[in-house]
Amino acid sequence: MYWDLLVALSLSAFVLVHTAMGLVSIVSARVLERRLERWSPRTAACVILTLRVLPFVIAIASVALLITPAFLLHEPNSAGESITWKLGALSAAAVALLVHAHCRIALTWLATRRAVSRWSKTAMSMPDAGVELPVLCFESSVPMMAVVGVWRPRMFVSHAAVAMLAPEEFRAALQHELAHHRARDLWKQWAVRCLPDLVPGGRFTRLQRLFQQKTEEAADHDGVHQDRSQAIALASALVKFARATALHEEPEAVGAYLLPKSSDSELAQRVLRLTRTRMPDPAPITDRRERAAVILALSALVVALVPYAELLEHTHELLELLVR
Repeated sequence: MYWDLLVALSLSAFVLVHTAMGLVSIVSARVLERRLERWSPRTAACVILTLRVLPFVIAIASVALLITPAFLLHEPNSAGESITWKLGALSAAAVALLVHAHCRIALTWLATRRAVSRWSKTAMSMPDAGVELPVLCFESSVPMMAVVGVWRPRMFVSHAAVAMLAPEEFRAALQHELAHHRARDLWKQWAVRCLPDLVPGGRFTRLQRLFQQKTEEAADHDGVHQDRSQAIALASALVKFARATALHEEPEAVGAYLLPKSSDSELAQRVLRLTRTRMPDPAPITDRRERAAVILALSALVVALVPYAELLEHTHELLELLVR
């Protein structure tokens, strides 16, 4: 019963901390949404990604650094405490959350593998593409361009996309996809898709929408900001893709698509940014204020962990409230 109680307390603490921090992240995203427009798209995407990842990281850290040590140090083996209905319900909620996340990981991986296998059957290499990634052109009547694969990234382009885009539009689209690859956006997409939801089946919809929007704007910005003509060509390619794919569903595979499923307003905002008189130079992801914020946060963490023994005692007191 001693170890069963530890498992139940750990699961309960995980779901409570994850839910609380998830709500904080959602509220923070709403507060920051307007201010994101003042930052570079890449910085904004990093902020949104942090808000999405933070609930899971803090929940795991709380269990590993506080709950487990507090229980092992301060809970006597002979206490004879049992798992109450509260602990049981919270533990069941945590298990449901984690199982749902693992199922989504498996389904997403299978969908990606099936899509890559289907595209690869008719794919032929495009050595004259002139980019650092393997570019494969496959048979399809639907325009599609995406970088797929975390360990072995490849760029898949449909014949319909090649036929539809003018040469300068195709080159601009290639640079957009390369910007996704260089920023490791595929890794970030897997994190956003596969981390646990706030509740099973209830995703962080607003955070995911903002992350996708800012990631696409960042790839537009990083890919063509130095060439005005390429920016116009990319805007033209986006409009052509939007018209040609309006009635088609986006593939379920995880990939950095040229035009992921988005609202008309988000597409219009991307085109507007690209067609401005002058695209601003990309701001560095970490400027002085951001470095100062990181240093202050780490300093606060160190200060908070100095009275670690006392902190564990207070944590154990909170655990006793859960057990009662």
